[in-house]
Parts: sequence; C-alpha cells; structure tokens
Amino acid sequence: MVWRKEAGMRRKKAGIFLLALFCLILPMKEAEAEGDRREILWEEGSQDGILILGGLASAGTVRKARAASEAYNFENDRKIAEALKALDSQVSVENMGITTDNVTEIVNRICNVNPDLFYLKKWEYSYYPSTGQVTDLIFTYMGTEAEIQRQKEEIQEAVEAAGRALKPKDMSDEEIALALHDYLAGHVEYAYEDYLADMVSFPAYSIYGALAEGEAVCQGYAMAYGYLLDRYGIPNRIVTSEEADHAWNLVKIGESWYHADVTRDDPPWDNLGQALHSTFLIGTESLLLLEPQREDFAVVEKEASALGYVSDARFEDKFWRDSSGVMHYYEGFWYYAERMRPEIVRYSYGTGQRSSAARLDRLWPCGEPDEYWEENFSRIARIGDMLYYSAPTEVYSLEPGSGKTACIFSIEPGEDFIYGLGVLDGKLAYALRAEPDADEPEEIRALELSADKEADTEPEEKADKAAVSQAPQIPEPGLKKGDVISAGKMRYQILSLKGKTGTLSLKAVGSKGIKSVKVPAQISKSGYRFRVTAIADYAFKNCRKLRTAVIGREITAIGKNAFQGCRKLTRVTMKTTRLTRVGKNAFKGVSTKIMVKVPKKRKKAYFRLLRAKGIRKLW
Repeated sequence: MVWRKEAGMRRKKAGIFLLALFCLILPMKEAEAEGDRREILWEEGSQDGILILGGLASAGTVRKARAASEAYNFENDRKIAEALKALDSQVSVENMGITTDNVTEIVNRICNVNPDLFYLKKWEYSYYPSTGQVTDLIFTYMGTEAEIQRQKEEIQEAVEAAGRALKPKDMSDEEIALALHDYLAGHVEYAYEDYLADMVSFPAYSIYGALAEGEAVCQGYAMAYGYLLDRYGIPNRIVTSEEADHAWNLVKIGESWYHADVTRDDPPWDNLGQALHSTFLIGTESLLLLEPQREDFAVVEKEASALGYVSDARFEDKFWRDSSGVMHYYEGFWYYAERMRPEIVRYSYGTGQRSSAARLDRLWPCGEPDEYWEENFSRIARIGDMLYYSAPTEVYSLEPGSGKTACIFSIEPGEDFIYGLGVLDGKLAYALRAEPDADEPEEIRALELSADKEADTEPEEKADKAAVSQAPQIPEPGLKKGDVISAGKMRYQILSLKGKTGTLSLKAVGSKGIKSVKVPAQISKSGYRFRVTAIADYAFKNCRKLRTAVIGREITAIGKNAFQGCRKLTRVTMKTTRLTRVGKNAFKGVSTKIMVKVPKKRKKAYFRLLRAKGIRKLW
C-alpha cells in the first residue's frame, strides 16, 4: 500500500508539473501568434489589369478572379467603389474576405466596371503576412478634389451632348447603341501620334480622355461607350484581348450579345465625320473572321458568376452597313450618306421606309482626268435642327422637315477636296485632303456661317476635336488700345498704340489642340505694325497637346497660368533677352521632362526667374 501511495503521489506531482508547464507555454504561443497577426506589411498593387492605367484583362486573370473570390461577397465591390468615388485615400477591408490571393483581381474588376473612376493613379494594400488577410486598400488619385470635380463636370457636359442626338422613347436599343457609337466615332480621335511615339498618357485610357478631351486609345473608347450605354440601360461588358492588345465592347440586344468596336470603326489618321460600321453589333464568328488573334478575348464581369454570351449575326445586314460616315437621327428618321451611291438617304428603321434626301452631282476625282473614286465620301453634320452634308468641293445645308437644300460654301479653285465634315466646339468645320487615305493628320478649317448662309473660312490645326474657337470680329479700320485682333491662329490685344505702331499681348490661341506654337516678334495688320511684348494670363492654358513653344525676341512678360495644364510641353525656346516677369503658375502642370533653351548671356538671370515657376532645367 505504501508503494502504491508513493507511486500515486509521484503521478499526481508529475501531472501538476505538466499542467503548470502547459499553462506557461500556452500564453507564449498565443503571444507569438498575436505578434504575427499584429505585423502588417504594405505592397504596391499591380496596374497590369486596370484599363484606365493602360492595362488589359486576360482570360487567365478573369478565371483566377472567379476562383479566388469564392469566399468574397461581391456586395463589397459597391462599398469599395463608393469609397473611391468619395476620394477616400484609405479603405478598411479587414473583414471582407480579401486576401493576397484575390486582392488584385478584385481591385481590377472594381476599376474596370466603374468607368467614372478615371482619376485613379495607383493603389496599395496592407496585409497580415501570417494569414494573407488584407486589412486596408490605399488609393492615390490624379489631381486634387477640385480638379477631379471639374473633370467630372466636363464629362457630364459631353454626356449631355451625346444625349441630344437621341430620342430614347422613340428608338430601339440597337438604334440608341448606333447613335452613341457614331457620336464617339465623330467626336473622339484616336491618339495615333502619341501611340506611334509610345507616349500615350493616362487620360487617353479613360472616359475623361474620350469624352472631355476628345482623344483616346482603345481602353478609353471602350470605357466611354460602356459608360454611355449604361446611361440608357443597355447591358454591356468590356472585352479585352492580350494577343490583339485591344479592348472593345459586348452589347446586349434582346437575349443575345454582340460585339461593338468603336476604335476599329474610327481608324487613324482621323477623318472628320467618319464612322465605319464594320464591327458594330456583329457576332463572335464574324469578329474572329476579321481578326483571328482576338480568339483569347476575356469579358470583364460585373457579377459574381460569368454570364452566357450567346451571339448571332442578326444585325450584320442592317442599314448602317451601307454608310462610312456619322449617321444622324432626326424625328424618326436616320440621315446618312450611302457609301457606294452619290446619295444622302432618309431611312425609317421602324418601317423600313427609304427615300433620297439629296443627290450629289459628282463623286471625288481620283487624280486622272474624268476618273472618280467609286465610294461616296460625303459626310453629314448637324447643328440644331439643320443638317449639312459635303460634296467634293462644296458644303450644303439640308432642312430635314422640308427637304430643302442649298449650297452654303465652295472651296477655292486649286485646293484639295473636302473629305470630312463635322461640328467642332459648336462650329461647322470641314477637312481637306488630296485623297481619301492619308498618312498624316488632315487640314481642318472652320466655317463662319452668316445669316444669309454665306461662309468665310478660317484655317484650324486638327489636333483636338473638342476645341475650335471662334475668332472675334476685328474692329477695322481705326484700331484703338484694348481692341482684339486676329493674326494666323492667334488672337492679340492691343496694349499701346501711337499712330500706326504699337504693342500687343498674345491673348489666346485659336485652337486648344495645337501641338506647337511660335510667338512672333512682330506682326502687321491692316496697315499697322505691332511688337508682341507679352503673353497674357491663361493664353495657352490647357492646350494639352502642346509640345513645343518658341517665345519671340520682344517678349518682356509671361502672364499667370499662361501655360498651365500643357502637360505634354517638353521644349520651350526663349529667343527674348528682355523677359523680366513670369506670373504665378505660368508653367504649372507642364511635363516633368520640360527643358527651356535660353540665350546664354541670360541663363543665370532666367534660372532665378523661372525656378520659382516650376522650371528646373535650362540649356
């Protein structure tokens, strides 16, 4: 018995020892685990799959997104998107089921199905390394809150302009889709020059580039088209192909989905008023016949599970295939130029009624005497209730109600032919080319229509479809101080005048789309001779395509905000040795790579003068 008692005591003591040891180790393990959990790492997010940052979704990443997000509630997409729209810089997502395995796909999807998040610059995330759980998303935006709000207002103005071409209650879904397709093709220019130079900037990938600036690449076209379709309740998806390096749209009409590629229907170099319809509402089979490399296309999903994208060829023989120009809807009828006949057509989609609204006397010469191109290159534009159409050497008005036509303008003998017509900044304009296929930007000229419909012309450099400014009437003869005069593509204000000589301030440029500018030292106008001594406040503000500027030798002052927002401005040549004043924010928002060439003897003085205005490099 004694032995048993001693053995029992030993077992009891051993049990107490083990229990104490366990109690000692357990808090240490919990503390260690808690320590791991409290450790947080930060990582920059990938931009590769975000359209507005120049990325493309791939079939692989779309499948991965669905697989990795099984434990994720897609309702959280809306919460995160709302935070982005509120410009929150940090969003807590700790209990949303987001991990390092699915965070990239989730952020990609949110950005790609919300085109109005065009201002995202980059994103980051924090996570627990022990579990992979993501705790926060961190966002950086392009611009201040005020700047982004202004950009949103510019987009809204463009959306309203697109809506003026519609009467949704009287139109089928395919007609609305057609009107929006042609609005974009007619108002957006492919950023071809930037593409060739490998200098495409972020706005071109977004709805801001397409709708507000009138310049985009495929991501911008696709985002803008989807954004407009959403406004009219037409289901759509964005589609991308890594093999084709391209983005476009799927549009649902009835129970089927159809491909629509506005980018392909608005080919470079841009032609004013052109809108092809070769890839508008076509089936997958037809798309892959045109471009087999798109076979890897991936659909950017909006829902938790993929939809079935049934496609057919129902719309591939409709009336829009007969035109290569922008089509206009007016009071139940479509007006368009018949591609292979010299005719302007009036067509009712609902009834199939077709009639001739106008006929052209001749087609476009092709170089040899009495030889003409087979295709009709007429383009149609609309201002208010009036339509206009082009012929090889004339522009005509067409009243849709009465059917009356009248010639309102003819080009001068010996000039190239009219191959484009459109409305730029509320102003009728036409495009001159020697032949239909050009390997460089076309020449755009604005038409000044008077009350009796006679027209004067003013040359415009074609670079921005959204910007053509009307020149003011010149108060001649008898100029006086304060008057505004025009010379070339620029407008000037008279600063001083003595007899027939005076000084000018360069007040504004005729087109915000200019790519280079040379400020002259002197100009002559109506018997007067002027020295150009100043560049006025805001003179070149937001000339977003301006790359080079030459400042004339008489300039003494550059006003505030003179070149603000010229984000592509990389080269400035100062010929003046008289510059003494540069206004606040004169060069704010120009390219970070800007270089300013100055006279050698003024380099030190100009460095001090320009350094405070954001210029760091002189040569």
